[in-house]
Amino acid sequence: MTLSMPELIVQAQVDAYNRRDLAGFLTAYSDAVEVFNFPHSLVLSGKRELAERYRVRFAENPDLRAEIHQRLIFENTVIDHETASGAVFGRKPCIAIYEVEAGLIRRVTFKMAEDPG
Repeated sequence: MTLSMPELIVQAQVDAYNRRDLAGFLTAYSDAVEVFNFPHSLVLSGKRELAERYRVRFAENPDLRAEIHQRLIFENTVIDHETASGAVFGRKPCIAIYEVEAGLIRRVTFKMAEDPG
């Protein structure tokens, strides 16, 4: 099975994330990337903000990891059901929606599982 271009780009950034490889991670993203918390709360805008956030996150969280459980690809959109672990929030299921434009991730929207209680 051949992977689509959007899936290849998203998988490359997941692999770099799991290695905490900031340079490799950033190569997948557009300079104009926007990151949201679901449904439309802007978290950061631009590759410079993304770089700073993940520089700190990678440095402070040596066990950071994303485990992909299921992936759906539709046109230029890749939706991952994953478990994020190794950060301050512990181990948390989430959905990551990546929108790819011109061969780079242009928008990401995260929906984290609600804390029980």
